[in-house]
Amino acid sequence: MKSESEELRSARLAARPSREEDLDWVEAAVEVPENAFGITPWSRDDHRDVLTSPDGSHWMLESHDGREIRGYLIFQGVTSPERSIELKRIVVAKKRQGYGREGLQLAKRMTFERFGAHRLWLDVFTDNESAWQLYESDGFTREGTLRECWLDGDRYRSLVILSMLEPEYRRQLARA
Repeated sequence: MKSESEELRSARLAARPSREEDLDWVEAAVEVPENAFGITPWSRDDHRDVLTSPDGSHWMLESHDGREIRGYLIFQGVTSPERSIELKRIVVAKKRQGYGREGLQLAKRMTFERFGAHRLWLDVFTDNESAWQLYESDGFTREGTLRECWLDGDRYRSLVILSMLEPEYRRQLARA
């Protein structure tokens, strides 16, 4: 397993461990209606807990020169003896520009190459169609639906569980 302090890069993004001073940006990104629709609310303390938890990992996605933050990733279960890690959150600031897919590619690299996981899983609201279609188009398998499990104001929302296994990730890399 690589050191968490090492940055990862893709074509347009650099991922680095989040810091306390990044949390202002993180909180502002969650207030954007398009982002708020797809995620469950977290407090600043929830984010701060992940920054210090040995079982969590919080990463900022930014331009290669570090001048523009483009999003963030949160992982939970990085110390799981089952080597099953949850991608708890992926948020990008600019939609429909490929940053979500590129951030997801970095998330898979972190999970399988850095954290040494066997399984990466996530949940997504069923009415967040663009998100779950992205995950499925990127090789995730739909495992099932948690029907009406989240009360959002006065309505219930359902979650789809998706996952990718390490051998599936390796096959994807071999085809690329």
